Amino acid sequence: MTTLVEQHRGTCALRAPASGTIRWLAPSVLCGELEIYERGEAVAAVGSAVVTAPERGFIVRVLVSEGCSVEIDREIVLFGIA
Repeated sequence: MTTLVEQHRGTCALRAPASGTIRWLAPSVLCGELEIYERGEAVAAVGSAVVTAPERGFIVRVLVSEGCSVEIDREIVLFGIA
């Protein structure tokens, strides 16, 4: 499932596309101490579904820890659009 948001700046919540166990994925780019995700890059996996970055940005706050079970459509992370 692809999560796209038409927003150029600010913060948005990314939601679980399915029910399952969450696994956070590392970005391909590091910018100083900030982990930058490119648009469409995988941020997390929930079961076999993937949560992707809506735009180039970074994780502001993780709302669900690695290995926890989540229900579909639950907010899992606040994502800052760069």
